[in-house]
Amino acid sequence: MQFRTPRATTAERLTITPASGELIYDDTLAVVYYGDGVTVGGLEFSSGSAAISAYSIVLAGNGIAVSELPANTFTVSVSGAYAFISTVASVSAGLDTRIDVLEANPIPNIFRVEIADVSGGLQSQINLITTPRSLSATRSSYFRDDWMGTNIAGDTGSFANSLINGGGSSVSQNLVDANHFGIAFIQTGTNVAGACSVRHSNRNRVFGGGVVTYETLVNIDVVSDGTNTYGVRFGYGDLVSAAATDYSNGVYFEAPAATSPNWRFKTAKAGTRTDVDSGVAVVAGAWIRLGYRVNAAGTSVQFIVNGLDSGSPITTNIPIVPNTEAVALMYNIWKTAGTTNRIMSWDYVETGTTFTTPR
Repeated sequence: MQFRTPRATTAERLTITPASGELIYDDTLAVVYYGDGVTVGGLEFSSGSAAISAYSIVLAGNGIAVSELPANTFTVSVSGAYAFISTVASVSAGLDTRIDVLEANPIPNIFRVEIADVSGGLQSQINLITTPRSLSATRSSYFRDDWMGTNIAGDTGSFANSLINGGGSSVSQNLVDANHFGIAFIQTGTNVAGACSVRHSNRNRVFGGGVVTYETLVNIDVVSDGTNTYGVRFGYGDLVSAAATDYSNGVYFEAPAATSPNWRFKTAKAGTRTDVDSGVAVVAGAWIRLGYRVNAAGTSVQFIVNGLDSGSPITTNIPIVPNTEAVALMYNIWKTAGTTNRIMSWDYVETGTTFTTPR
C-alpha cells in the first residue's frame, strides 16, 4: 500500500496547526514537518537525536540575538551597543555562515556570529574576533595614552598644557596603586581665578564618518563647594586656552563650578549646546569611568557611566562639519572662588573609530 504525506507550500503550511502525529510535507523547502496539535506549521524533523524548533542565543542583554527560522535558516538581529558591519537591520543566513557584528561599548570590538550544523544538530556561537587595535588602519583608528612617563605630554608626546593664574598640570606619584598607575592631573593653584587645560596638540576630528567611542577614568580630590568653587570639563572639545570658557564644539563631560554638582553630559555645535544633568553626583576621592558612543552618522551620542549606558542618547548639537567644527581630546579645570588648590586626576584616555567607509 502506498502512503502519501499531505503536501503544502511554506506559506500554506504556516496557516495550519497539524494534529498530534500528523505529517505534512513542505513543497517549498522539501522538508517534512510533524504536528503536536499546538505549533502552527508543525515541527521540523531533524536528522539528529532531537528536533529543534525554536533555537536562540543572546549576548550582552539582547545585544546580539540568533533565532531559527524554518529550514535551518537563521535571523541574526542586533540592538543597543551592537551594529552590523553592513547597514542592514537584520541578516538571514543558512547553516555554515559567518556574520560580523560591531560592538561599540565602550571601545569598538567586532564579534563573529557563526552558525553551523554540528552532528545533525543546529548550533551557533558568538566569538570576539578583533578590536580596533588589530584592525587594518583602513578600517579603524585607535588612540590611547596612559601617562606612564613623567611628562604631561603623555606616552605619545602629543599633549600640551595651558596655564592661567597659577594653575598647573603634572604626572602624579600620589595616586599610584596596583590598579592605577601613570596618573596625570590638572590643578587650579591657590589663586581665585586659577585654571589649567591639557589638550591634544591638534584639533583633528569631527563626527559622522563611523562609530566613535571615548573613555577616561577620572578622580576629583574634593567636591566643589561654596568656599572653593571650581569646575572641570573633558572629552572632545575645541578650547585652545585654559580659560573657563565653554567649548563651542564638542562632546564632553562637565562638573560645573557649583556646590555639590552632578556630572553633566554635553554636546556643542557652532556655539549652541545641549546640556543634560546625568543625576550622578560627583564624589570626592572616587575613581569613575566616563565615556560615550557616537553613532556612525554623528546624529546620536550615548553617554556611559562605569560601563553602563546612562540616560537617553543626545541627538542635538553634535559637531560634524570638517575643519570649522573640528575637536581634540581635552581636560580643563577652572576656579571661581576660594584660595585652596583643587585637583582633577585621570588614569588614561582611550578613543576609537570604526569607519563606515574604509579609507
